[in-house]
Amino acid sequence: MPAPNRIELRTFIVERFKRDELGMLCSDYFLDFYRDYDGTDITLTTLAEALVAHCERRSHLEQLRHALHAARTKPYEASFGAFIPAEVLSKPRNPKQAFLSYAHKDETLARTLAAELRAAGLAVWIAADGIQPGEKWAEAIDRGLSESGIFIVLLTPNSATSKWVKHEIYLAIQAHMRDEMQIFPLKMTACDDRAFPASLSAFQFVSFESDYAQGRQTLFKQLGVRRVVQLHNDLQYAIASSLTAVRKGAVEELAALLNHPDIDLADTARQALERLCDDDSRVVSNAALAALKPVTSAPLITISVATPLAKIKDRHTLTLAEGVTIELVRVPAGEFIMGNNDQDDYEKPQQVVNLPEYWMGKTPVTVAQFAAFVAAAKHKTQAEKVGKSWGYDGKDWVEIKGAYWAQPRGPKSDVKNKQNHPVTCVSWQDTVAFCQWASEKTKINIILPSEAEWEKAARGQYGRKYPWLGDEITDKHCNYNMHIGDTTAVGSYSDFDSPYGCQDMAGNVWEWTRSVYADYKQQKHHRGWDKDISDTDARVLRGGSFYSRIDNFVRCAYRNYHDITYHNLLIGFRVCVPHLSTL
Repeated sequence: MPAPNRIELRTFIVERFKRDELGMLCSDYFLDFYRDYDGTDITLTTLAEALVAHCERRSHLEQLRHALHAARTKPYEASFGAFIPAEVLSKPRNPKQAFLSYAHKDETLARTLAAELRAAGLAVWIAADGIQPGEKWAEAIDRGLSESGIFIVLLTPNSATSKWVKHEIYLAIQAHMRDEMQIFPLKMTACDDRAFPASLSAFQFVSFESDYAQGRQTLFKQLGVRRVVQLHNDLQYAIASSLTAVRKGAVEELAALLNHPDIDLADTARQALERLCDDDSRVVSNAALAALKPVTSAPLITISVATPLAKIKDRHTLTLAEGVTIELVRVPAGEFIMGNNDQDDYEKPQQVVNLPEYWMGKTPVTVAQFAAFVAAAKHKTQAEKVGKSWGYDGKDWVEIKGAYWAQPRGPKSDVKNKQNHPVTCVSWQDTVAFCQWASEKTKINIILPSEAEWEKAARGQYGRKYPWLGDEITDKHCNYNMHIGDTTAVGSYSDFDSPYGCQDMAGNVWEWTRSVYADYKQQKHHRGWDKDISDTDARVLRGGSFYSRIDNFVRCAYRNYHDITYHNLLIGFRVCVPHLSTL
């Protein structure tokens, strides 16, 4: 016999229960629903209809069948046949599962936070989603607490008067005393702390009162979890770029993202993508993109993509000498997320920076490109002038006599077979001289990138950790951690280009920028990038190198610096063209 449908369940309730009996059933099994009707004079029929509708909306009709069978076993089986109750299953305590405690009136806020916690990689137990068929509310709460290793309570005026929240706090503190549970009280709005159990004051409160995003960031940091909302941002960008051919590989990347297990917006994205693809002109409207914008802690960024496919040009090649060219990729105007609030102070504060369009060297400047400059300009590098450069002798970093760009490991080395490798052993002064020569040669203003321009070209708009998707890094992604022990030909890791198509922006060689090194807090809005090149302050280096032993050093937001006369085996550069609208 098939399970009873919603109409049959409503009829059974009206025929078999009195009004107060149904109220008691609701308080036992569907407390979240009954709180809205407790104390009212709603009729039995109306309450029955509302209960069935509530369970249907939440896909809890099976829970309702179990509850009715438990309360009216014989009548239920006489009406609908034999019934086999499902066994309530308990799980071992999960240290990465968070039990979310909140007042019923704060459910919307709680569910928002629950979704963000799940996006961060945590399992979340939240009523009434965690209640199993046939399980009473109080039993489910106790089970949820016993299965969770994290207790998060939302402190509000509503929870201050909730007996359930106080009960859950007491149980959580008992579990904490047994070293079974971490406790995180979140002060969501102003409320009287004295209304909660006094023992809760022993834990550090996380304030959400004035800045929800900051509070969430603090909580995630204390939890030690990684958010995957970045994937949502990458998904949004991939959709836009795949439809406008902004960069190579966007369509493939989009396909991978749509099937990523951590993307909970995949269905929405697919539908939106279908709508966008229906447009024969392949123009992405701002309204369509707005429909894809996920909720994230990152500052909201407006994407403006309204250029037909045929009009987009994102590559340009400049000729430096006969047979020697340099390729540029376009980085469109707009905002991007710069910096990192989760790392050292010199990367803080993370902020949104708005840059005009510019063009970036696709790769670091190569040996062949630098050799053309030296031959034409008769340039003598800083390393040649001092007769030595820093390098690795196999055991330690030492100054090697006779080392310079053409023989970076000393007189017994050369770069004859490394013409497509990044040039090294160049000082900041040497790179500026190259840019001045290249500008004269091409009649285009070629300069070093600012660190903002470098970072946007590396990580895209939404603050990627590395130039590629995700937070994983291995020897397959880039040349770092002495996996190879030397530079590699530029483009050797082309499967892991940046969002705009720049290569080798993680590892291989450190890259000079034109930016003077200073604390971000001292450079409000990052002013001062265009200081005169005669300034002798230390300049910023980005990207890490083949020697970088720590993953942290090759992150897009990581900042290094050196004096402008410094040079070694690990340092190279790439160029930037600030205005190329005529191309």
